[in-house]
Amino acid sequence: MKELQTILDAVRKAPDVSCALATVVRAHNSDDYPAGAMLLCLPSGETVGAIGREALAIEVKAAARQILATGKPRVLVFTPDQSTVETGPDEILVEQAEPHFLRTLEAAQQEGRALVVASIFETRGDHRQQLRTLALIDDTGRWRGRESDRTDLGRLWDASRNALATGHSGVLTHHLGDGIATTFLRVIHPSSNRQAGDDQG
Repeated sequence: MKELQTILDAVRKAPDVSCALATVVRAHNSDDYPAGAMLLCLPSGETVGAIGREALAIEVKAAARQILATGKPRVLVFTPDQSTVETGPDEILVEQAEPHFLRTLEAAQQEGRALVVASIFETRGDHRQQLRTLALIDDTGRWRGRESDRTDLGRLWDASRNALATGHSGVLTHHLGDGIATTFLRVIHPSSNRQAGDDQG
């Protein structure tokens, strides 16, 4: 969780800076950077976190610059035969970092709560739905996402509870709005460093 805390520290130091967030949503060949690994891309070109080899990070940073300019998220797909990848993530969602999500993530860390997070990286049949990463519920069962998302994403509550119970992350396909979405669902546990620091304080 050190990577996550580093990202949250960077956001806290520059709360008004628009950043891009890259999340590994599928990873078949990487032990070092599994699904769920995140990289924060700042407008200066600086990055916080890690998602794979340097050549791959360069491609992600280029996509991040485009997304900060346009606001349109995209998924980068890397096939096994790409020479720049060698081993590592297959699919990475790159999006403009959503302030509500980052604030919720920081709050859950401070409260010592596990948080179920969804990265929607494919949608079909409903052009209103956007690719994005957002919070769902915490380990008390409390809804931590936006109220506007509760109706559609409330359908993921059972999957979220199962993820909390088992600690397993995974990709699932589900109804979203009037269409179908593919989502990477994971549990982000509180940082032990954060808890230790709070106890000492």
